[in-house]
Amino acid sequence: MFTQIDWRTEISAVAGPFQGYREDWLLTAAQKSGTSFRQIKRLYYGECKDPKFSVAVGVLSAAEKARSEAEKLAAKFEMAAGILNADGKNKNRNDVLTLLSAASLLRGVDTPSSHSVNVATPEGKTA
Repeated sequence: MFTQIDWRTEISAVAGPFQGYREDWLLTAAQKSGTSFRQIKRLYYGECKDPKFSVAVGVLSAAEKARSEAEKLAAKFEMAAGILNADGKNKNRNDVLTLLSAASLLRGVDTPSSHSVNVATPEGKTA
């Protein structure tokens, strides 16, 4: 069975959030995956559809590791938000919302512009 891999998505997972110059971002992905910058660049821009086995394994394992680390961090953020929100007095509302938003972003669930989180208000209603 043949599985089509979206190399752009996998390389993006390895490199993390895009900041600065694309060349530097791709270099980060190359370093984290143990492959050369040239190989990563060719995969990212679609110049190579069938990479060597060692390159494919390097990129896919680095992407899996990055996703696993992001999931662990998101769980820690949600736990911290739950602890801050436990008293229900709403004094840490902004911190709770920030932590929950960051957890959602880490999981790739939503984008920075689409947040809606329920947090208890002093009156017992949800905001």
